Amino acid sequence: MGAERVTYARGCGILDPSTEGIAEAVAAARQAEVALLFVGNRAGLTDPCTSGEARDRATLGLPGVQEELIRAVLATGTP
Repeated sequence: MGAERVTYARGCGILDPSTEGIAEAVAAARQAEVALLFVGNRAGLTDPCTSGEARDRATLGLPGVQEELIRAVLATGTP
């Protein structure tokens, strides 16, 4: 205990179509012992929400480039 270090890389936004942050997230994952990804939807009743009350979804896919981020970090082999 006490030697832990957390490195943060944004990767991408919930609805952001930009892939610019993925390379930084991949680099951070390569340097890490463990990679944690936090992805999802934006819940609520008004735009720009992607899930929630009165928000039917045709698929269970993640919005934006989140799935691309997941694939890129998984490809590093970091658990």
